[in-house]
Amino acid sequence: MKSMIIAAAVLAASASVAHADCRYEAPRAISAVDTSGISAVRVITGAGSLEVTGRSGGPIEATGTACASNQDDLEDIRLVARKRGQTLEIEAEIPDQNRSWGRSARMDVRISLPDSIELEIEDGSGSIAIRNTGDTRIDDGSGSINVQGARSLWIDDGSGDIDIENVAGLVEIEDGSGDIDIRDVRNTVRILDDGSGGIDIERVTGSVIIDDDGSGGIYVTEVEGDLIVGDHGSGGLSFDRITGKVSVRD
Repeated sequence: MKSMIIAAAVLAASASVAHADCRYEAPRAISAVDTSGISAVRVITGAGSLEVTGRSGGPIEATGTACASNQDDLEDIRLVARKRGQTLEIEAEIPDQNRSWGRSARMDVRISLPDSIELEIEDGSGSIAIRNTGDTRIDDGSGSINVQGARSLWIDDGSGDIDIENVAGLVEIEDGSGDIDIRDVRNTVRILDDGSGGIDIERVTGSVIIDDDGSGGIYVTEVEGDLIVGDHGSGGLSFDRITGKVSVRD
């Protein structure tokens, strides 16, 4: 009975913290931006989720939900856009992110843009969801990454699971920790460096190259090109239905 009371108290405290984390909310938005003269969009975000959706044509649009544990912090959170040459920079500004205990602030951001424009993301923490974008680069600190459609993809990730599906071009990943699941790539997949976590790769028309893997199982299947595995630490390696050559360093 005592353990049940303690567990209930912990859950109640967690719910209270979650509620306090977003006690104050307010919408944020930038005016729709015409794409004339713009070839790339750079997105800079800190804490909070990020969703980016590509579409055929149209302007660049961004909205957000600012969230803070107190009213003063809420007023400081802004969503801004600035043009730097041919790049449009969209930033979620959250001043003084090294806050004292019990204070928090974040912004959940949603962006839509033409799929012909290059996308670059610099993200601190929080989940990232990408849908049908052009050439895409992601530099992420922590949080899950989910990609459903991109022209090509490059990811440098600290921690968090990565789930990728339906990429037309090259996929390159450097990852600290977390599982990596990749499906339906119509080019080559290259894992440059993976610290820990499982790797599952399926249905690739190019080759699969894993340069350096620290720990975690690897499973690769349905590859029309070669499978090349370099340094492989702990964890099992299994593969089947590889059309090209298989090379695994001892």
